[in-house]
Amino acid sequence: MTKPGEQKYRRLRLNNPRIAECVVGVAGAVEFLEAAVSPSCLALALALALALALALALALALALALALALALALALALARFRMHFADDDGSEDANQGWVILPAAPDVEVPEWFFERTAAELKAQWADMVARRREASQLTTAAMREARERQRAAAEGGGGAGGSGGAPAGVAVVRVRFPEGVCLQGHFAAAEPLGRLVDWVAASLRQPAPPFELIMPNRKPLPAPTASPAVTVGSAGLLPAVVLLFRPTGRPPAAGHGQGQGQGQGARQLPLLSDALLAEAQAQ
Repeated sequence: MTKPGEQKYRRLRLNNPRIAECVVGVAGAVEFLEAAVSPSCLALALALALALALALALALALALALALALALALALALARFRMHFADDDGSEDANQGWVILPAAPDVEVPEWFFERTAAELKAQWADMVARRREASQLTTAAMREARERQRAAAEGGGGAGGSGGAPAGVAVVRVRFPEGVCLQGHFAAAEPLGRLVDWVAASLRQPAPPFELIMPNRKPLPAPTASPAVTVGSAGLLPAVVLLFRPTGRPPAAGHGQGQGQGQGARQLPLLSDALLAEAQAQ
């Protein structure tokens, strides 16, 4: 069939012994050959071929439309994720903070709760020795980053009960106050630690007292002024952590109206602002 245009290949000699034995001698073979070369059969074959081509084109168009729909859905989901967790404008509302009221408020935390035991001091000393040994070894930047990620996961993994559905790279930070109220928010791993401290300070009743935040290992959170390059991720707060709020002094001197309530028998006011507490009670 390599030369379909030559006439000698387009004819069959019925008196050929081989053709007569294999074609003419078979019942119905001659009638089949006559029907195959008729114009109606050729038109039907052409129509079937055209219908098959249209079906393939339709299937390809449907597959392309499905791929475009999936790509659009993925783009919308990514845009919503960035709008929810990104901090483009640097505002305080981007951290999605809310107040969690306790079942039994006004719970006093004793001073020994913040003290470290002998086992914890021993573990801290072993950790310092291990860090000093690691610092004396020659390692690459990739190896140091891997060690920091492992250490952050080991220290911050047992902080909070759950991550609250936050995606990877976002820390769920819950600050527990002495009266039992909790303040919770989301922070990206690359955010500086000073933004977390400023977020807590902005939620306090004014004038706010000086304070420090205690991590689950009973260590105070590094001060942002002393370590401005420390981020939420490098401080070991991923994926979730509970920080204890500990006042380190009295608030600055207030006006006459507020100063009268600081007597010996006066009831201590909540540390959080009235606006946050009212919003939490309304919810």
